Amino acid sequence: MKYQYGSYDCVPSCSSKPWFPRYEKSFFAEGASKVEDRGTGWMDVVHSSRLILTVQVDGEKKEIWMERLFRKAFGRLTQKRRDAIQRTIPETVEVVERTGRKGTKYFVLADEELQDWFARTASALL
Repeated sequence: MKYQYGSYDCVPSCSSKPWFPRYEKSFFAEGASKVEDRGTGWMDVVHSSRLILTVQVDGEKKEIWMERLFRKAFGRLTQKRRDAIQRTIPETVEVVERTGRKGTKYFVLADEELQDWFARTASALL
């Protein structure tokens, strides 16, 4: 499991950039970063932090983004909470393959595995 820190940048806006929609106030760019135009020639680019679980499925390494689930269960991912999550990570997990709206395939943890992991993390935080 690895943790990627988020970032916040204020950069000059330029409508000549192909990824910047000319009349949008805010949007999500490639890589799930939020871009918001301030309207004064500057724009904010925000990348959220990621908690990534790497699993091996049929001999291939796959990444599962876990930060949303743990934030919903425990709140902000402070260093103490990240350490507890890291300490209680299971040796093996059962994954389920899902299909997104655009037909992309991704993997999630089985509900029972996730609930057990939440319970172990909650007891480690006490």
